[in-house]
Amino acid sequence: MCGVYGRRYQIPDNIFLRLASMGGLVTLAGRFMFLVLCVMSSIYHPDLSHVSHDDKYYSLTMFPYPSGYGLHVGHASCFVINDVNARYHMLQGKKVLNPMGFDSFWLPTENYAMKVGKPAHEVTSDNILNFQKQIAALDMSFDPERTFATSDPSYYKRTQWLFQQLYKEDMVYRAEQFVNRCPSCQTVLANDQVIDGACERCKSEIIQKKMPQWFVKTTVYADELIAGLDDVDWPERTKIVQRNRIGRSEGTQIDFYADEETPITVFTTRIDTVYGVTALVLAPENTVIDHLIPGDAMDAIVDYRRETLAKTAVVRQQGQDGKSGVFSWVTAFHPLTHKHIPIWFADYVLPDYATGSVMLVPAHDARDWDFAQAMGIPYITVLDGEIADGHKVVRDGTLINSAQFTDMHYLEAKETITEYLAEHDIGRRVVNYKLRDRSISRQRYRGCPIPVYYDDVPVMLGDANDADTQDAIVAIVRDPVNNVYLTTNWSPSKGSKLFVYGDKREGETFFEAAKRHIRLDTGYGELNLVDWVNHVTFNYTWPDGSGRSLRVCAFLFDLASDHQSVDWKPKADRFVPEWIEAGDVTETITGDLHTYVYEVLVTGVIHRDRTTHLIPEEQLPVLLPLDVENYKPAGVSPLADHPHFPYYQVGDMLYMRECDTLDTFVDSSFYFLRYPDVDNTEDLCSRRLREVMFPVDMYVWGAEHTVGHLLYARFVMRFLYHTWYVSTPEPFQTLVHQGMVLGPDGRKMSKRRGNVIDPLDIIQEYSSDTLRAYLLFMGPVEQDKVWDDNTLQGVWRFLSRVDAIWTADGVMMSDAFAALSPEEQDAGLKQIEKTLHQTIKGVSTDMEAMKYNTVISKLMIMVNTIYEVGTVKKDQYLRLMQLLAPVAPTIAEQKRRGLGQDDSVFGSVRPEYAGHMLVEDEATIAIQINGKMRGTVVVDRDAGEDSVVEQAIAVDSVTKHLEGKDIQKVIFVPNKIVNLIVA
Repeated sequence: MCGVYGRRYQIPDNIFLRLASMGGLVTLAGRFMFLVLCVMSSIYHPDLSHVSHDDKYYSLTMFPYPSGYGLHVGHASCFVINDVNARYHMLQGKKVLNPMGFDSFWLPTENYAMKVGKPAHEVTSDNILNFQKQIAALDMSFDPERTFATSDPSYYKRTQWLFQQLYKEDMVYRAEQFVNRCPSCQTVLANDQVIDGACERCKSEIIQKKMPQWFVKTTVYADELIAGLDDVDWPERTKIVQRNRIGRSEGTQIDFYADEETPITVFTTRIDTVYGVTALVLAPENTVIDHLIPGDAMDAIVDYRRETLAKTAVVRQQGQDGKSGVFSWVTAFHPLTHKHIPIWFADYVLPDYATGSVMLVPAHDARDWDFAQAMGIPYITVLDGEIADGHKVVRDGTLINSAQFTDMHYLEAKETITEYLAEHDIGRRVVNYKLRDRSISRQRYRGCPIPVYYDDVPVMLGDANDADTQDAIVAIVRDPVNNVYLTTNWSPSKGSKLFVYGDKREGETFFEAAKRHIRLDTGYGELNLVDWVNHVTFNYTWPDGSGRSLRVCAFLFDLASDHQSVDWKPKADRFVPEWIEAGDVTETITGDLHTYVYEVLVTGVIHRDRTTHLIPEEQLPVLLPLDVENYKPAGVSPLADHPHFPYYQVGDMLYMRECDTLDTFVDSSFYFLRYPDVDNTEDLCSRRLREVMFPVDMYVWGAEHTVGHLLYARFVMRFLYHTWYVSTPEPFQTLVHQGMVLGPDGRKMSKRRGNVIDPLDIIQEYSSDTLRAYLLFMGPVEQDKVWDDNTLQGVWRFLSRVDAIWTADGVMMSDAFAALSPEEQDAGLKQIEKTLHQTIKGVSTDMEAMKYNTVISKLMIMVNTIYEVGTVKKDQYLRLMQLLAPVAPTIAEQKRRGLGQDDSVFGSVRPEYAGHMLVEDEATIAIQINGKMRGTVVVDRDAGEDSVVEQAIAVDSVTKHLEGKDIQKVIFVPNKIVNLIVA
């Protein structure tokens, strides 16, 4: 076992040969020595058993997900920046923790596995091995013993533990809500995984579906997450994005009434415009007034709701297809004007924002104005101010037409009206957030199993006869708008009705079989899965006394559209679909199997909350089965089709296990807590290490994860802080975002554009040190940079010059230096010493500020000085290697060993500069005659006035201006100027 990840993952021996080409800078033996040193040295694996908070330095880069494409230059840039920072602090004498792992429960890996036809866990292992080889080629100082993949059972045991802690503190819950669903990935997505209405991974347009999901209460700490930004050293732009993502807004809730028992609560940040309300607008999904809607108006509303379900949230909010809506034929009582105002449904109102209801104020809101104009709704002006935004909309000013609040400034009116509503119990001051509770369950295979089971849904009715067992489905289709259920009329003469029922074909999942039978038997194809019961084993007896065993999966679907396929026709009278009322199902449905399924699924699951139980902690981890062959996404978790996983046994009873898996956000929200104590089998991290190692001192990664990973890592850390598990509420003290490395054409690297740079190609041609130094030299850390081969070659030439100063044949010595007198040689070496001290100071200052491009510039000046003098002393060259080591560790280690030093350069003490060595020995004096500049003279620093005047008048350009003149007065400023006043 060898390599950066030697503890768990083996790097093939041929990696040394493959990576041996170092562009002439480092020999194969030197390369091999360096890699062995990485593995064997305890410098990269610090002993944290007695470390203190002052002695440690935790340097972290975001762990990657191991894609099939491997490492790219963007990864390399991030890793190198972090590695230089870590190595610099090693030279400061710190015990540096610089770990690396893999975020391996990701959909891209699962999709890639399906594409190549290999088991997902094998693809994951292969991809991790490939990443490790590439990372090793970059000469990272990652801890060889502290590593993991999130798909390791030893790691996701902690993921399940975290879920259970959240559950115990009532911070996670299961609910049926509208969620973002990707029709391609066939899974639910959180809001931050949706970019411009599309899946961030596959770019498919997202649809809204109502599904039972697990959620985590990220909103609980909204205010604390905002306040905590003041305590960390992060880029201001990152803080702004986080604040905007949380989206705190103070406002007012006001209660309108459709009738005495039906309040419609509205949230607004502009309660000052309440007298301008001319209608209420509800999200189409809002059913609060359904019981008041006239029967002949309900059909249009039902149709509109179905149209809305097909639209994305972005389309609805932006009104990309024009303003649309439908009148409810119901009015609401305005509590201040005492007038009745109409209630409309409109898709631009979303069900999950605030109360799903808004007040329409056309005269003072641009969106309301557009909707009112489209629907012919009148407006009332209640602000006397300037028209804004090119609309006939006034946003500020003083109130008019507002009863006793008229003539108040709108800011004063907001406070006064809110107080009035509270006093009369018709409103209240509230705080609202854009941030939503995050959905965390996914209908995909490759993820951490959720460690719960449900004890009110037993899944076995009897013992099955394995020889005669057949697989079948029962599908219940519900129209959620009309609350009716779909049946098929099997025996019209007997009045017998059944749910959709049928067989499962070989190679077909239960879910796919259910959708096929619904389509064939009823013609309906646009369905939303609501819930299911896994693998009910049912012993069925036919009228003739014969029997068989059925293994049945039962599904409940909501009808998304009442459109039936145009080519569908009933097969026979017994397949005629018919809708029946919910209350008539138990009386109408015949057959023990169908009655049971209805009672268990619909009554037991949908119409009351499931009783959820945690799987005991001592039984963790709940292992993800590796024998799932068909994990093609189908809308339900592939684990539901596993022969054993869906069952959880308690005594003699079998219960239904949760088959969804956790989103990878949960895996990556605490991984930094695991690194310090990765081998701890009893705890996520020991209490002592939790107290001394956090917060992370430096976190380096791209800004694209600002609203996702970073926000949720902060949430989890704050939760653990509130439950007394950690002693600090913020996970990362300092944060740096590296800029993007663009292709030679100035565009983002893409295989399609043909501008991708493979780090291994650069390493094999030029060396890892060259790539590292070039990525740092391209420009400031946070800026985007354009790849330039000419600059790359310039960096290679610089390192080649460093390498040539001291070789196996000895130190470089130019002919010019050899020809100098001993005194002149000594003066040259003193100049090198002086420049070296200046370089030490400058490099240290720039390292602290992470100005790595100027660090290299200063090192180049130092090397140029050595070549100008013509040689260098051994101890000077060793100090230069210490300065260079964080940037180019391979050459620094080899040169140090070649000069007889047995220890690693990173075990040495970083050189210090002497203050007196920074002072220049000479000063350039400006010479003036009667205030006019006539020349300069170089003199010993702090030379006296007489000496300076003597040297100044000897300068040719000064002498000619003094001819025939007498010096009347001398104005002398030491080390700066001498002004000769002449007549």
